[in-house]
Amino acid sequence: MTPELISLAASVAAVIVFSAVCILALRRGMRALQRRGEMRRAEALMGPAARLGFAPVQDPSSVPADVPAFELLNTGRDRRASNVMRGTVNGLDSVLFDYKYFDVASDRFRGLGYGRDLFGCTIVCLRESWLSLPVFVMEPCLGELFEEQVKAGLEKQGQTALQWRLGKVLVNVAIHLVGDPPGWSFPERPDFHYRVRGDDERAVRGVFTPAVFDHFRNRPGYVVEGRAGWLLVTRPSHVLQQPASTNSDEGRLPAAQVESLVAEAIAALNVFRGAAR
Repeated sequence: MTPELISLAASVAAVIVFSAVCILALRRGMRALQRRGEMRRAEALMGPAARLGFAPVQDPSSVPADVPAFELLNTGRDRRASNVMRGTVNGLDSVLFDYKYFDVASDRFRGLGYGRDLFGCTIVCLRESWLSLPVFVMEPCLGELFEEQVKAGLEKQGQTALQWRLGKVLVNVAIHLVGDPPGWSFPERPDFHYRVRGDDERAVRGVFTPAVFDHFRNRPGYVVEGRAGWLLVTRPSHVLQQPASTNSDEGRLPAAQVESLVAEAIAALNVFRGAAR
């Protein structure tokens, strides 16, 4: 091998080694940033969680084994729980945690989508021993909600006939792009912008009483699941009428909103409790 080739080989080897070292350092730096971010998130949650009566579980990255196999917790891949806490709130066994997963082509839980294929949220699970709910999933019908909000905006601005027609075209296109989750609608309640699915349609429809419809009529965007004595409640970090979150929380609720989420979950359980009697 000529001296020129030896020099060239040495230069190439040096570049490869340097690139490998840079990539390794970058990965370590990113992991360090992620760990610091998770530590800040955990610290931010501790205040409101402690006020409510929550405390970290032994393994804060695992959902307790007695929490049932909710559909949301078994959707997608690379599912990860974090900051798992448990406590008794208003006499209810309660579990609070952050959650994220990856999914590319699902038609379920689209409202929780944070990025191209990343879904994230903060979840509250409540248990009441004598509550007996059928298995169901209640998911927001984002297309209908978007349509209602656009129509209200057009009416408020007093659009001309042409603008109104163009607005309706845009609404129809948006609804087609957003799509609706699988499940049953309730034509008798057009103000209820959700789809509901479950194993036993008759039993599930039986717990969706007028009180339940009234409760969620002005509460857009929630995901609710029921299974026997358990109720899961979550919502995205933003809803349609608000700008999308620009922070790096991957769809998790800001810590300041956790108490509100728990209060909403308790209110939802109370309304379903009355329906399931």
